[in-house]
Amino acid sequence: MSAASFTANLAAYLLQTTLLLAAGLPLPRLFGMRDPHIRLRYWYALLSFSLLVPFVWLAGRPPAASSGSFTGRLAGGMEVQVHAGLASLSPWVWVPVALAAGAAARALWLLGGLVLLERLRRRSRVLDPVPQAFHEASDVLLVDAEFRTSPSVSTPLTFGWARPVVLLSEAVTEMSPEAQRCIALHELLHVRRRDWLAILLEESLRSVLWFHPALWLVLDRVALSREQSVDMEVVRITEARRTYMSTLSAMARTRHGAAAVAILPFFHRSHLLQRLALLTKEVSMSKFRLGLTVAGSLAVLLFAGVIAMKAFPLMGQPGSIPTGRTAARGSAASGQSVEPSIYELGTKGLLEPKLLNKDEVKFARPPGAPPKTIETLVVLGLVIDEQGVPTEIKVLKSGNEVLSTATIDAVSRWRWEPAMMNGKPVSIRWTVTVLWGDKEATQQGDGSTGGLAAPVAANPEGGIYPMGSIEAPKLITQVNPVYPEEARQKGLKGRVVLEIVINPKGETTQVKIVKSDNEIFNASAKEAVAQWRYESPMHDGKPVSVRWIITINYVPTK
Repeated sequence: MSAASFTANLAAYLLQTTLLLAAGLPLPRLFGMRDPHIRLRYWYALLSFSLLVPFVWLAGRPPAASSGSFTGRLAGGMEVQVHAGLASLSPWVWVPVALAAGAAARALWLLGGLVLLERLRRRSRVLDPVPQAFHEASDVLLVDAEFRTSPSVSTPLTFGWARPVVLLSEAVTEMSPEAQRCIALHELLHVRRRDWLAILLEESLRSVLWFHPALWLVLDRVALSREQSVDMEVVRITEARRTYMSTLSAMARTRHGAAAVAILPFFHRSHLLQRLALLTKEVSMSKFRLGLTVAGSLAVLLFAGVIAMKAFPLMGQPGSIPTGRTAARGSAASGQSVEPSIYELGTKGLLEPKLLNKDEVKFARPPGAPPKTIETLVVLGLVIDEQGVPTEIKVLKSGNEVLSTATIDAVSRWRWEPAMMNGKPVSIRWTVTVLWGDKEATQQGDGSTGGLAAPVAANPEGGIYPMGSIEAPKLITQVNPVYPEEARQKGLKGRVVLEIVINPKGETTQVKIVKSDNEIFNASAKEAVAQWRYESPMHDGKPVSVRWIITINYVPTK
């Protein structure tokens, strides 16, 4: 993936996750989710959903092109378009470098915090004798930790997993037994819940996505809910709500701390006011209300997820695979648009032309043409001008020269309602596919429309049905062509028309170049198309092989 593609995907991911997190942030207040235990689980679920769903959605999708952007659409076969960003791509190389540098800087800060904690531990003193209230708290929770005191801390700091340590202010020895018991219970509950591991993971995530503002907001809510959850548990055990609240207030009044502790990345603001406010309220939720809250939150997040994926698709997500009606012109990297003289199929905002007199123009089989029992495919490329008149008609593929001439003669008499862009008629490049069979010639593709059903050969040549004789198989895996570097540097453009055979398994076989404007694009086109996979082509309920035409346009972006 190129730097520009990486940047585009990262921007889409940032927008997706921001939309999901923004949708989820107000839900606890909206649904009256006061219980901190439930809130904490909710915040973790929201984080996991928002950060992982884009990747789950992306799983199994084809990779994006390695440079430029890729657009296209189904067109009587497949016509796709590849854009190259040229020199405008180079500045984007610095985006991943800057992001990696920021993540590395914050990782170093975290490492410095761990070193500082270890230094504080070594300079602290073991609490001896340990107050009886601490022993009682340890017996209640069936968990223990090493209690130490330090003049550098004013509020308790609990860290470590295998050998947890609780650093306390030296003033703790002067507190009442009830206050000591509350402090010990609070810190030992953190030890029992393995909160230190959770904090390390959260801060690591904050380091990797340091540029994500919505993530910081949610992680702040996680830290608050974690403390509130422990607060409620201490009150449940001690049944001394007022004593505990008084202890918290006393700890806050002595919160001066040393500069060394102030810069620790693991311990953020205490949220004292929110914690005290919650301790004065009733936070229980009935099972019915809890179920309603879960269902409502899930519905909102799923809806927001669908909107996010559709609005800001990653390369490889459904919205970004060029099998629908989306396409773009111009440089995605530079943000500048290009006003083409001839628009390509699928250009965003383009209203397609409508064929006006198809039924009035008859395809007459000329003398010297193959018999009607032999099906012959003719594919034409043309330009429909601002008056709806076909111009620059060229044969892209043909099984017979005589029928090619007859097809050109008929199509040249067609007239369209012109394509429209921003309310003005414009020229557009178009593709027409005609199948000559045992009945009249049947138009199979007028640009991107389906056309009429064609007669099906009773005994298709080599067991391969001609394009248009059966329903178009659905493309399910599409590997984007790479814009050749040499062509990108020289600003070359061109069209490659390929013929393929889709076998009964939906695999692309027998890839051939039918027509190419420049051989420099051939290898790129063949390599990409050979990896495409379709749903099995079907005829009379059985999988069959079908011959298919694919056109790839390589267009340099100015």
